[in-house]
Amino acid sequence: MQLSKRLLEVSGLVSYGSRLADVGTDHGYIPIWLTEQGAIRSAVAMDINRGPLLRAQENIRRHRLEEKNENVDEYQKVGYYMMFDR
Repeated sequence: MQLSKRLLEVSGLVSYGSRLADVGTDHGYIPIWLTEQGAIRSAVAMDINRGPLLRAQENIRRHRLEEKNENVDEYQKVGYYMMFDR
């Protein structure tokens, strides 16, 4: 996966080995990329709308991370979210 310059800059702010909360994840690119780089231990990707998480879920499948994905599309008070560990 190749991130845009903006998303690379945002990803560079994440500390190595951390757990990521991507609020307003949209397509899920940042948690997917950081997981593939081995830079984070886990991620929670969330969005207030179902559509963006469906896109993120499809991107997770494309990058073969679905076996690491838990709680896809669960509705909580903050919106929809998904979580995956390396």
